[in-house]
Amino acid sequence: MTPETITSNAGRAVQDGDVLQLSNLGISYRTGKREVAVLKGITLTLGKGRILGLVGESGSGKSTLASALLGSLRTGSFVASGTASVSGQDVFALRSKELRRFRVSEVAMVPQNAGSALTPTMKIHEQIAEALHSLKGNRAAQRSRAEELLRLVRLPNPAQALDRYPHQFSGGQQQRIGIAVALAANPTLLVLDEPTTGLDVVTQAAILDLLSELQGSLGMSMVMVSHDLGVIDKMCTDVAVLRRGEIVEAGATREVLANPKHPYTRGLVASVPRIDVPGIPPSMDQDAIDAGEDWVQDQEVYRRIPPQGAVPVLSVESLCIDYRRKHIPGTGATVQGVSFTVNAGEVVALVGESGSGKSSIANAIAGLQTTAGGRITLADGSAGGGELAKTVSGRPKNIRQAIQLIFQNADTSLNPRQSVQTAIQRPINLFSVKNASVNQALAEVDLPASYAQRLPGQLSGGQRQRVGIARAVAAAPSLVLADEVVSALDVSVQSSILRLMDELSREKSLGFLFITHDLAVVRAIADRVVVLYLGRVVEEGTVEEIFASISHPYTRLLLDSVIELGDDHDAKLRAIKDEIPAAPPEQGCPFASRCPLVRDVCHTVAPPTIAVSGSHNIKCHADVAELTGVSAEALEGTRTC
Repeated sequence: MTPETITSNAGRAVQDGDVLQLSNLGISYRTGKREVAVLKGITLTLGKGRILGLVGESGSGKSTLASALLGSLRTGSFVASGTASVSGQDVFALRSKELRRFRVSEVAMVPQNAGSALTPTMKIHEQIAEALHSLKGNRAAQRSRAEELLRLVRLPNPAQALDRYPHQFSGGQQQRIGIAVALAANPTLLVLDEPTTGLDVVTQAAILDLLSELQGSLGMSMVMVSHDLGVIDKMCTDVAVLRRGEIVEAGATREVLANPKHPYTRGLVASVPRIDVPGIPPSMDQDAIDAGEDWVQDQEVYRRIPPQGAVPVLSVESLCIDYRRKHIPGTGATVQGVSFTVNAGEVVALVGESGSGKSSIANAIAGLQTTAGGRITLADGSAGGGELAKTVSGRPKNIRQAIQLIFQNADTSLNPRQSVQTAIQRPINLFSVKNASVNQALAEVDLPASYAQRLPGQLSGGQRQRVGIARAVAAAPSLVLADEVVSALDVSVQSSILRLMDELSREKSLGFLFITHDLAVVRAIADRVVVLYLGRVVEEGTVEEIFASISHPYTRLLLDSVIELGDDHDAKLRAIKDEIPAAPPEQGCPFASRCPLVRDVCHTVAPPTIAVSGSHNIKCHADVAELTGVSAEALEGTRTC
């Protein structure tokens, strides 16, 4: 399908009042004496008040196109053909002064990670004031407008927040501040580059609801870049699917995603993991797509089978982690009383919002975070076994070898100046692993031996993550800590990484502790699930039990906040209070301040453990009958803005 055959709001003829007009836009960059096309023949229009979603895999040109709308190109890039107009202004025909004025008044961007985009040494009111050019010199008016903007994005205590620094806010709050900065000049077009990718499901739902309300009340047009098709389905009126710098399909969002015509679009949709369809979806077959074949019909969702009779490789008992330097009345330890096991060949998922203690627990197991109490034991037979020292410096080499980590961002965990060969060879040499080689490690993660000579910058995101997995597995561990390893990956790459993890767990009897906030991924890969809230276990069970009808109110909140492709998004209730408290309470149930079933005893007495089955436990003062009924209806009366 060529761009010329597309008919939709996104690809229709130019009309009066269109905010965005792209005509045969081509962008290339020079590398040596070669010119490489990043975007080719992009033709799009977007009407006032509409939202365009840009989807596609990494390298498809989404972010380049989004940046082009602000007249921003990376060094070495140039416009090879066509034009890009916003509000009737040809972006790349503007001179420097005009371009600065254009970026102030017509278009603004909300970046993926607002925490990185905000200046850490400037207070919030100072950063918003920089965007308030019309009030320059009037500090009182700037502060008043800044407070108004923070109230608009529903930031708690906006007046006090103005005098705080970015690091004093949670990830969701930082994203709200980033939106406030973008809205400061009342832009005609708001560009959002993966605005919720790093957020947990509850915070993501709240941010998207906020954007929907702002778009409706302010009448802005938006362009949203995302690899999450559920987010695009919920937010966007129109969608354009990019592959290798070209639009392969565009149209009304529901029409394109419900009835995709191009094989690539069908592949993207088929690769999305779903809560209501257990299992790992098929990986993208690029060769079949190039040949125009409908490969999706021949692929099935892969159902993982949990190991039977497996022995434990890790036991965590009553773990306590406390970041407080001294006791603070009314608050508890960061992590308290956490217990669980991981068996050989098993994938155990730790789930919860940001701030729930997932990464703190993983760091403690790895010896990177000291503990205040409890026991962490590597089972007998695994590298000698026994209780682990609190820090990695106190652990012998064979114990360090037995526990390996796979990091969320392979871009930063791999040395950009060292080859793949060096990265994988290091643990082999360090731990004197017998009968191991770099080529063998690459083969185990389905990468050719020739990749050993490449640098990380010469690999795609999915390939770098495979190298990270190969590096961990090359050490011949018994336990792998996988911290958000697929959260930043495209759905098609995500699927292949999940299948790889399944294969390694089965063939090498590796125990995986899988940390994530993506419940659809948990449904696809996990055997058991531990649900954490404010460093406390509120529910644990098999993956089937966690996703069944009997749930802790917090687990139900997480499930109800999931945004899936094809949902009736208008019918979904907004989540209750989306901001997690700053610290756990000193006593009672940690979820009491947000729970729809709260009662007086919840504030003073720790909840008892309800044994729903031999493997399914819930900590709650409510009985099983009430927990069976915790659903959207129970949340109806407790929704907040």
